[in-house]
Formats: sequence, C-alpha cells, structure tokens
Amino acid sequence: MTYAVDRMSEVWDVFRALEVPTHPRALEFLAFWNARAEDGIVIGRDVPSRRIAGLLSHLIVFEPTDGGSDCRVRLAGDSIRLRFDRDITGMLMSELFPPAQFREHIATTHAVIGSQTPVILDSRLTNGAVEKMHLEVVILPAISPDRVANWTLVGLFYFD
Repeated sequence: MTYAVDRMSEVWDVFRALEVPTHPRALEFLAFWNARAEDGIVIGRDVPSRRIAGLLSHLIVFEPTDGGSDCRVRLAGDSIRLRFDRDITGMLMSELFPPAQFREHIATTHAVIGSQTPVILDSRLTNGAVEKMHLEVVILPAISPDRVANWTLVGLFYFD
C-alpha cells in the first residue's frame, strides 16, 4: 500500500504487514498485549500505567466516533509529533491522512476491533528514493475507560 502524505505531496507512506515486530520497543509493546488481563487492555487502568511507562510517548489511543466511521485521538504521546509534525490529540483520523490512506486505516481499525487481534505494519515515509522515516506500527484492540466500547491502542516505534 502506498499513499501520499497530506502535508508534503512529494512524500509517500509505504506500509507492509508483518507477522511479528522487529523493533525492540514494538516487541515490548506486543509483550504487554500478550500479558494483558483476561478482560483485555482497559484505557485508564492499563494505559497509562507504570508497566509501560517507557512506551507512553509512542502511543496513540483512538476512540471510534460516528458509529465507527471515524476515530478521535484521545491520547497521543510526545514522540508522535515526529510522525505528524504536531500534537494530534483531539484530532480525527480523517484529518490526519489523505482519503485513500484514511480508508485503509479505518478498515484496519475495524479489523483489529472485530478480530480482537493485533496488526503489525512496517511503515516507510519516502521522498523518491530517499527514506525520510522508518517505523513499525503496532495496532492493538483496547477497551474504553467505561468498559463499554472497543477502542484501539497504537504504538509508533521509530528506527534510527
């Protein structure tokens, strides 16, 4: 999948699905998922928490809105600014990505929530042959603070 990034039309975001992460912090995040309580990862109970304090700056919490047609960012760690060039807290997913990329992201969100299974992506931001940023994205199902709705918890882990 290849998409133009909205803020710089010459930059493309290329995603590739992975079976398992390779980034050490992505592996740590997935281990957090694997060790979760029987009732899953609950926002407010498990995130934020001391257990993953070192990962919090890399995390985004998305709350589905409008019947799942979009998602609002409820929490965005400080390192997320590297990817989006701004604080994205409170923004809609549809505001973060161009239409084609948004459709893919919302479909992936629905798949994660529906299957209750993580999705792992290799993401490369490129400008022609020049790689601008390389990261792994880990998308986990999560539960809202009131334990009523299904949300997603996303980790962005940058390679040097």
